Amino acid sequence: MATPPPGPTILYQPPVSVHLVPPEPRLEQFVPIPGPPSKTIHEMIMFNLDVPDPRRCLSDGVPMHYCLLGQGMKDPYEEQFQYVAQDGRNHINFILTWPGYRDLNTLVRVPIYTPNGLLTRRELAMSIATEYHQFVKACDDGALTPENDEWRVGSDAYSFEHISLSSIWTSDGNLWFASIRVASR
Repeated sequence: MATPPPGPTILYQPPVSVHLVPPEPRLEQFVPIPGPPSKTIHEMIMFNLDVPDPRRCLSDGVPMHYCLLGQGMKDPYEEQFQYVAQDGRNHINFILTWPGYRDLNTLVRVPIYTPNGLLTRRELAMSIATEYHQFVKACDDGALTPENDEWRVGSDAYSFEHISLSSIWTSDGNLWFASIRVASR
């Protein structure tokens, strides 16, 4: 289980959409998504590519379309949330947010157990990617509209192909957030 390095805090970065065909390779500049003020990290789970891409930084994470398929990540079968299970809990509370969508603060209860045991990094990535996929689809369908266009989500804005999952983290051991990176549009 990955733990944050000692020292200051990490900035929050949130969610997005899905296309199952990986995009053509291109040089990308990743932009951290702004979020709430920095908080001390209590626990963090990192998501890195299984084969490093020389065009990307390690902290750029795993593209969401890979996460949705459960592919392309380092240590995919490593079990997660051992300490949560030791506390007797059977789920985590994941909060999906995105800048510019003020009313979007979706609470998702993510089970930490599967029939095979504790949730793996791969299963966790798939679960989070599914939530972001639903968010992007809702934006594409017009069910959610942004306050401005800067962080607008959808097929003609930040699409699922623009988004990568870098980590999920908690500052209190209860509410978990995603650290998301987006490629420049």
